[in-house]
Amino acid sequence: SMAKKIILAKVRNQSVILRRYVRNHPADLGEELQTLKQMEHRLERCSTVEELMGVEGMAARTYFGGLAKLVEPQFAFHGRSRQPPKDAFNSMLSLGYTILLYEIYAEIENRGLSPYIGFLHSEHRGHPSLASDLMEEWRAVVVDPLVMSLVQGHEVRIEQFAEDPETGGILLQADAMRLFIKKFEKKMNASVKYLRETNCSLRRCLYLQSVDFARAVEEQDAERYQPVQIR
Repeated sequence: SMAKKIILAKVRNQSVILRRYVRNHPADLGEELQTLKQMEHRLERCSTVEELMGVEGMAARTYFGGLAKLVEPQFAFHGRSRQPPKDAFNSMLSLGYTILLYEIYAEIENRGLSPYIGFLHSEHRGHPSLASDLMEEWRAVVVDPLVMSLVQGHEVRIEQFAEDPETGGILLQADAMRLFIKKFEKKMNASVKYLRETNCSLRRCLYLQSVDFARAVEEQDAERYQPVQIR
């Protein structure tokens, strides 16, 4: 039940991001948005975590395919790539997700929960599965619009990225890294009105979500937890 709630929230947040950016862009994302809506219906019918993850994977490919149509040509990418990231856009996504993962990791530990025992991602040595699980609802809320803002606002230049000779991955250089971290911090500390009933920063929202999740676990009631959803 918890896995379904979180993945549904993730896909809905992805749809909102695409709708936001296509308003001022000539790209046609009708097919992608329709497919994501269909994925929502399929998620609601899933009965196992394996089914959920299969549908989530299809939704993610659709989402990033749509996002690729919206990106400045010099930052063009062809879907999500990781370990290593094959382009500058994916490099920033990977960096943002990693920072966000450890923000959530800290909140989980502070609630007395193990970050390594999850309910959605498979458990393997050294990977904080629960932090990965709880990050899913936040990806399109925090990281994706931050990267889009950096690119579409021409705050970063393609010259600020370089290929790693060992892995062949594309990495941020020092100046781009400093800019990214500064912007990430500013976003996390900014006050938002649309995620909780009260005004609070994104970082405060992470804390409140971790409190709600811990309570849901203690009470063994998934209904005690409501994932964040943007509008």
